Amino acid sequence: MLPQVLYLYPLNTQVIQLTELQDQITGLFLTAATCTATLVDQFGNADAVLNNIPMSYVPGTDATYQGQVPNTFNATIGGGYTLVVTAVQAGIQAQYKIPVVVQARTQ
Repeated sequence: MLPQVLYLYPLNTQVIQLTELQDQITGLFLTAATCTATLVDQFGNADAVLNNIPMSYVPGTDATYQGQVPNTFNATIGGGYTLVVTAVQAGIQAQYKIPVVVQARTQ
């Protein structure tokens, strides 16, 4: 499952998550995938920090993967960003694009 919009906060450690990664044909959960996440701007330029962040399988879940965004992430506040998550397992490849808004943390 993917969020409709993902909110990221500059200069904060954060976790990004993909849940229930599965093969659409067999319905089987993919628990041994290689997953990465990259933030791109509206021109397709990759962020210097949130670039090829590895996402690891969370043991005991229905194919949940998590990756940590470093606290050095400092994209410009605003929208127009997309998080591109790529997952590959045994010849099966999926790419997800999630709209992102970068905003200041208020609390």
